[in-house]
Amino acid sequence: MKRTDIVKIHNDGHTQFTYFMAGAAGASIGYSLSKLDGQPLSYWLLPGAAALLLWMISFFSGCMMITWGLKALKADWMVADLNDQLRRVNALFVTEEVKALRDRLRKDGSRKSKIAGRFRKLQVWTLYLGVLMFVIWRGIEMFRPHTDTHPWCFVPGFSA
Repeated sequence: MKRTDIVKIHNDGHTQFTYFMAGAAGASIGYSLSKLDGQPLSYWLLPGAAALLLWMISFFSGCMMITWGLKALKADWMVADLNDQLRRVNALFVTEEVKALRDRLRKDGSRKSKIAGRFRKLQVWTLYLGVLMFVIWRGIEMFRPHTDTHPWCFVPGFSA
């Protein structure tokens, strides 16, 4: 198997994982909205709202990871194209400006790749933290007393 085939398989796997995580975040947003719908506004909903916010950040991060990954891929393609052109000409005709351009393109691609990696980590961790907050919220909902008291009041039997 060629190195290019391995790189392609690796990149395809990362892209599929990113789309899967974005889909999971989108489904989680929809499910949490259906669970939050019709609930009276109270501090009991804070973990559920936090889960919703984390999942929205996760979805956004997945989109940004794909965007920055494509930008990094374009920069890498430009470096490879420049290297191919330099191989075709005699090394005596390659100027320092061309070498500096190649180095700038490499650094640009590396920077964009690092940004994509940060968004990837943010996507994964916010999805996991959102799941944790959602489970905490549902646990609180199962065990909290459901009375006809005012949702902001801690005193049992007090109604507004």
